Amino acid sequence: MKSTEAIRIAIREQMNGIIAVIIIMVAAWLLRRQIARLLLWLVRRNLNESKQYIIKVVEKSVQSFVNHTLLTLIAYIFATFFVQNARLATLVNNIALTIFLVTLSRFTHELVVSITASSRRFKDIARMDVDRTLMPLIRLVANGLIFIIALIAISQTWNLDLSTVFA
Repeated sequence: MKSTEAIRIAIREQMNGIIAVIIIMVAAWLLRRQIARLLLWLVRRNLNESKQYIIKVVEKSVQSFVNHTLLTLIAYIFATFFVQNARLATLVNNIALTIFLVTLSRFTHELVVSITASSRRFKDIARMDVDRTLMPLIRLVANGLIFIIALIAISQTWNLDLSTVFA
């Protein structure tokens, strides 16, 4: 009799945990726009007036980044709490991390594009005077580095060896 009662209590506690996780995931998804606004407000607050145009350029990117990050977090929480099969949980975690890395690299790419859109913007942000003819080269090098770092991070997520590719 006591073992049945202990099982009921354990099941009830597990169900309460599952319900709490689902509520947190739904609340995070519903509040995603407010979270993005909060992030933008924090960035705006810390930028001086001359750099406020950066916010306008990356506002859509921040919204997309927050949405994808929350989706990734929800997938990760789902895999951690609800998936009993270890292989499937690892697969879901790898997919979630890949989505996050792609989103982060895309956000960084859009930030680089907005910063290198003109030599004046670049001078305001980097405090370096660069000829406008060099902006495409700087953009190309920065985006190439972003791509290589993202490729290495994603390959490590999936346990792929890229040493032969780079050799």
